[in-house]
Amino acid sequence: MAKHTDEYDDQATSESTSTSSASDAIQQARSTANDLANVMPGAAASAGDAARQMQAQMGSMSFEGLAVGSALSLGTALGLLISGSNRLLVLLALIPAIVMGSYLVNERQGQQPRMRLH
Repeated sequence: MAKHTDEYDDQATSESTSTSSASDAIQQARSTANDLANVMPGAAASAGDAARQMQAQMGSMSFEGLAVGSALSLGTALGLLISGSNRLLVLLALIPAIVMGSYLVNERQGQQPRMRLH
């Protein structure tokens, strides 16, 4: 009979240990979420400032500088793709090419007169 009681005690101890570790994990997740919520406004403001600075720098670059920068970024992204790198890394390498390419397109459209079809 004592053997049966010991098995029951071991099972109860195991259940209470798993319950306490689950509650510890939940508490840690709550703490992390609260820390993240406190940091997010500052991170968003920093990202906005960085985007404005980048926009100012792109606007002040010459046409040739934008062309070379976008070609370099595109070549890097294609090299990463061909070599079998992670797709996320390839997408991150494409971001400067897309941004500089959009500035090139906007600058070229601003220089050329627009044709009107009547």
